[in-house]
Amino acid sequence: MLFINARYLCLAVSLWVSPLLHATERCAQSPNNWPFATVSTPAHFILSLGANTQGLVKANQDAQEFAKILQQHLQQKFPANQSIYSCVLENVTRQELDESLEKLQQLVKLSDEVYIYFSGHGTQRLNEATETDCLDEMLVPFYAESVQDRIPDSELMRDDEFAEEVNEIADKVQNKITIVLDSCFSSGMLRAPGCSLKAKVAINQGDEGLVLPNKTCAANRQLKRLQGTLYTASREEQMAFETPNGGLLTQILLKHWQLDLNQSLDEVFIKAAKELAANLSCLQHPEKWRNGQQISIQ
Repeated sequence: MLFINARYLCLAVSLWVSPLLHATERCAQSPNNWPFATVSTPAHFILSLGANTQGLVKANQDAQEFAKILQQHLQQKFPANQSIYSCVLENVTRQELDESLEKLQQLVKLSDEVYIYFSGHGTQRLNEATETDCLDEMLVPFYAESVQDRIPDSELMRDDEFAEEVNEIADKVQNKITIVLDSCFSSGMLRAPGCSLKAKVAINQGDEGLVLPNKTCAANRQLKRLQGTLYTASREEQMAFETPNGGLLTQILLKHWQLDLNQSLDEVFIKAAKELAANLSCLQHPEKWRNGQQISIQ
């Protein structure tokens, strides 16, 4: 997929959002809305999240399109007596992210299956005291303030917090949970040489020159603690990118999936990963993890 314009992320743009309903209320108003009580038959839950922050414009669209194609796949794969509940939260805030994960934990039972998708920025914070890789990796939910202001750490989702909340869900469904993260976990105003896409990394004012600290630190992401299956858009030291049509990983993955909805998510992810790995201008290598162990992509 070709890149059109290079766009840096330190933009003096104000992002405003109208008052939002609580996450559970927004999910209840979605098509195939989440139930307010546990259903007796096996169910499939989709939580698809987007956050258009700091120059990203297609993250919400990514979340909508991913949920739509995944739901079509599940409808084709499973019998009619298995319910499919889908919730898409555009410009999801930190509070809504916590609420939606808590609601999922309350709803699911042993026979259920869960899918969680996030498209948006990733970022890092120095934390040499508690992190063996000297960094906290974070997801960046929507924050309705000027990107010139520093995004408060309280509005970010730290890796250990995300892993803890997701694992509470995974425990209830015996790890039948799949997480797809189309974001990067790098910091600084960096782009791969020759790549003109927007990097999906959030930058706070004053952090523009930040580079990875202390090369003696052992890489040991808290996301490795995640149970279930984790698909990431890139390695921990790499960027993930947004094209004019959407997140690079998401767009390639959905392109392959739309060709044949009978393919599993794993099959289309592997195809997308191989296609991305062959892109020499924008270095982005997706990874697959299962219960904390990296799985080779053949």
